[in-house]
Amino acid sequence: MPGLQVGRPFFRFLRNAREGDLSEPIDAGDRFIVAHLVETLPEGTRPFDEVRTQIEAEVLTAKKRALQTERLRAAMEGGSASLDALAQAARSSVQEAAGLSLASPTVAGFGREPSLVGAAFGLKPGQRSGVIEGENAVFVVQTTALQGGLPSEMTEPAREQIASQILQRKRQQVQQAWLQALRDEADIEDYRADFLG
Repeated sequence: MPGLQVGRPFFRFLRNAREGDLSEPIDAGDRFIVAHLVETLPEGTRPFDEVRTQIEAEVLTAKKRALQTERLRAAMEGGSASLDALAQAARSSVQEAAGLSLASPTVAGFGREPSLVGAAFGLKPGQRSGVIEGENAVFVVQTTALQGGLPSEMTEPAREQIASQILQRKRQQVQQAWLQALRDEADIEDYRADFLG
């Protein structure tokens, strides 16, 4: 799960656990987790039959993206093609995506598309992007409007929340740097494996 900050206790559990084992609650940053070891895979390369469907899906997606990219670039060469004309060239349709956020770069109907969302926020209203190769498809974006994020539109509670988040992030960075410096300067010899092996 993204965002979990698992450390040594989690990996210690994994190293010693057998299939079916449950861990004690483990501190994972701002939450606790209980790990359940469901399956242990043998070390090495997995047999082709096990990964065949996954590989076929990835190859098919890559080929579709390459074909769409080629069609869109050819359609954009004239420079004056409308979004509808570009969509027809890609054998698709124009779709509107509202409520995009840099914090959560997902697009309804397409899933996680950080390249698309980043490009949309880099455009001025009315401006059109070039061809963007996303995770699951190829896009041409035209931003219609941007809402929020402008200093003049921010409320005082929103400013305070952002300032608090930045301060908290900086405190964590300082603490992590301090701990890393202590680790780097420490002269420790670890004999646990000799006694706990």
